[in-house]
Amino acid sequence: MMIKDYIKEQVLLMDGAMGTYFAELTEGHYTLSEPANISKPGLILDIHKAYIEAGAKLIRTNTFAANPYTLYRSFDEVKKIIMAGIDIANEAVKGRDCYVAYSIGPIGEPYDIEDYEIESTYRKLIDIGLLKNVKIILLETFSRIDQVNQLVEYIHEHGPNIQIMTNFTVNQHGYTKVGVNKEKIIQQTRQQDLVATYGFNCGIGASHLLSLIKTLDFDPSKMVAVPNAGYPDQQLERMVYQSNADYFADTMIKICEEGVRIVGGCCGTTPEHIRKIRERLNTFDFSEIKSISRMKRKSLPLTPLHNAFREKLENNQFVVAVELDPPFKMDMSLIISSAHLLKEVGVDIITFADSPLGRTRADALLVAAKIKQLTGMEVLPHVCLRDKNLIALRGGLVGAHLSDIRNILIVTGDPIPSDDRDEVKSVFNMNAISFMQYVTEINSELDLDTFYIGGALNPYTQNMEVTLERVLKKKEAGASYLLTQPVYNDAGIEAIKKVREKTGMKILGGIMPLVSLRNARFLHYEFPGILIPDDVMAKFKETMTKDEAEKVGVELAVALATKMKPHVDGLYFMTPFNRATMIEKIIKRLDVL
Repeated sequence: MMIKDYIKEQVLLMDGAMGTYFAELTEGHYTLSEPANISKPGLILDIHKAYIEAGAKLIRTNTFAANPYTLYRSFDEVKKIIMAGIDIANEAVKGRDCYVAYSIGPIGEPYDIEDYEIESTYRKLIDIGLLKNVKIILLETFSRIDQVNQLVEYIHEHGPNIQIMTNFTVNQHGYTKVGVNKEKIIQQTRQQDLVATYGFNCGIGASHLLSLIKTLDFDPSKMVAVPNAGYPDQQLERMVYQSNADYFADTMIKICEEGVRIVGGCCGTTPEHIRKIRERLNTFDFSEIKSISRMKRKSLPLTPLHNAFREKLENNQFVVAVELDPPFKMDMSLIISSAHLLKEVGVDIITFADSPLGRTRADALLVAAKIKQLTGMEVLPHVCLRDKNLIALRGGLVGAHLSDIRNILIVTGDPIPSDDRDEVKSVFNMNAISFMQYVTEINSELDLDTFYIGGALNPYTQNMEVTLERVLKKKEAGASYLLTQPVYNDAGIEAIKKVREKTGMKILGGIMPLVSLRNARFLHYEFPGILIPDDVMAKFKETMTKDEAEKVGVELAVALATKMKPHVDGLYFMTPFNRATMIEKIIKRLDVL
C-alpha cells in the first residue's frame, strides 16, 4: 500500500531515534551508529524490532550519516555499511506490515568541498538505494530546498516508482541553518509533485514544532512531524535527553489534531516514546479532525524607519561612508567625538569593522547602536561570520533591529592570527553569501522595515571571473551594494569599474589615507588585500613630521578620490587611527557633499 493510501484514514507512526538510542544502549562508547551495521548488526536489528513492537509502522534504515565525509571512510566502505543497513531493516520487517525508508541525511559542507562533489556523492548514495531496490527514500534533516529538489528530480528520473519523503530541520523560530523559513519550505515543497510527503524533523522539541505547525498552511495528506524528545543536557561528556515519553506523546497527539498524519520521533526518543504515541493513537478518532484554516498569521505591518543612506543609493545619489574603529579598551570618548565631527561634516553613514585581522575590539553592533543613539547618524556595522555561531548571529540581528539599525555589511572575516589558534577557534557556521541569504529570509517577514545588506569587494583579485561570479552570487543572495578594500592605483579603479559594469552592483570605493611611510609599509606587507604601489610609498620620507606626512596623505587621498569618483556610487573612507579631522580635510577638498 502506498503511504498516501495508508494515511487516508489513519495516522502513520514512524520509529524513533537510532543514533541517540544506540548511544544510550552502548553507554556512549560509540559516537555514530552507522558503522554498527557491520560491527554490531544484531544490536541494530534489535533496535528496529523494538520500535516495530512499540507500534511503529515505518522504520528508517540506519544510514542517516553514512557518507564518506561524516564517517571519514572510503566510499566502498560506506557502500557496504549502507547495504548492510538496508538488509537489516528489511530483515526487521519480515512478516510484518511495515514500511522501510532508506534514510539519507545531509552531508556537511566544509569549505574545501565543492558543491558539485557533494551533489555527486548524494547521487552515489541514491544509486545504492536503487541497487537495493528500495521502495521509499527519505531525505531528512536538510536545510536547503534547492539541494533537496535536485535530489528529488534525480531519484524520480532513475526510480520513478520510488516514494520520496523530504524532511527539513528548523530552529524554534522556523528557520533552517541557512536561513530558509518554514513558510518557504512548505510553499515550495508542496508545489513539488514528485514528493510523497514533506515536513520537519530534528532540531527542536515537540512543543516548539507544534507551535510552528499551528501557523502553517499545509496539505495534511503529506505533512510529517518528527521532533526531538526535547533539548539535551550534558552529563559526563554525553548529551542526555530527559525521560518524558508521556509528555512527548501528548504533544504529538496535539500535532495530529492539527491535521498532521505522519508522526514519529527524532533525537532523544526511544521505543517507549513510540509506544506511548501508539497507545494514544489507538483511541484517537481520526474522523473528527476538522479542516483547519491555517492562513499565515501576519503581525501588524511595521512602519519602516527612514533610511537616508538607502534612499540616496537607490536614487542614484552619491554617498560618503566613513569607517571608525571600535575601541580596544573601555573608552569610547574618541570614537564619540569623531562621530559628532563626521555628522557636522555631513557624511551619510558611519561604518564599524568587526574585529578585523582577528584582533579583539568592542562589538561592532553594540558600538553602532551607541553611536546611532548619541548622534542620530545612519550606521553600518560589519557582521563578521568568523566569531559567532548562528544563534549569536541571529541574536545580534534582532538586537540591531530593535536598536533601529537597518544597514549591515556582511563579511566572512579574516583568519585568526596563527599565534592565537591554539586558544581561539574560528566558527564559520556560514559564509558571507549563505548569511546574506539568511538575512534576506528574515527580511521577507519584516514587510518594508528590512535590513539593507552590503558586502565586501577586493579589487586586487587574481581571478576577475571568479570575483564577478561571487559578486553575482552576493547580489542574488540579497546584497545591494559593496564596499571595497582600499585602492591606491589605477589598476584598482579599473577593477572596480569592470565589476560595476558587469554586475550592476552599487559600489563604494575604498580609500584609506596613509599617515606615514611606516603606516604604508605595514599596510602593504602585513594587511591582507591591500597593495600600495612604490610611487605612492615614495611620497613619504622617514624624516617627515606627523603633520607633514598627514598633509601628503590628504593630497594622495584627494587625488585618488577625484580619479575614482566617476566610476563608483560613493566613497568609503577608512579613518586611520580614528583621525576624523583628516577625513574632514579630505571631504572638504572634494565636491561630494
